[in-house]
Amino acid sequence: MIYNGNDLSDLNRIVKRAKRELSQTKPIDIPKAYDFIAVRGMSGALVGSPLSLAVKKPLVVVRKPTELQNSHGYKLLGGGQGSLGNDILNLGQRFIFLDDFISTGATKNYVLDEIPKRCHHVGDYLYEPTDKSQRLRWNADKSEMPRQDRIVKRIDPIDCGCTDCIVGYSIPLGIASDSQINAMINGITIDATALTEFDFDVYMKDR
Repeated sequence: MIYNGNDLSDLNRIVKRAKRELSQTKPIDIPKAYDFIAVRGMSGALVGSPLSLAVKKPLVVVRKPTELQNSHGYKLLGGGQGSLGNDILNLGQRFIFLDDFISTGATKNYVLDEIPKRCHHVGDYLYEPTDKSQRLRWNADKSEMPRQDRIVKRIDPIDCGCTDCIVGYSIPLGIASDSQINAMINGITIDATALTEFDFDVYMKDR
């Protein structure tokens, strides 16, 4: 895809439309539930950069090892399967794949292979199709990650069922994993359990 000076208005239109559609409520259970955008290739980066700024989400550009050998970012990004490493988890664990369209699926599969498996692919946004139903694809049937693999921002009361717990921002204490509870104890995850230190100790002994 090539954009010349006369095509910037078209790029602006694509970004505005993508921002609007990605901001609309997801039809099944989770509104706007993604932490970062993943792209591959020049066209993806061209659209992804202004879109990332517009929706205030980080952008991850996946590149091949041969493209990185003479790059200043080679040591940082590495190369090969899963080369982005676990540092990407600092961006969050849910991402959408952005591209113009999907033909064979090879580009998408390469991106999914490069991003750590602990990150969860929640959908695709394809900005070329004229039909909206073909542009935005949420993976509603895969919206839940294994709880032991999720990094959450907050642990809520034992039986909490708030929206944050549903979308994966937080998790009820009653189903939190040991690693998630340890993160809370160490101050990495916010403690919103509403338990005193004594009550928490009693709960953990009976867990």
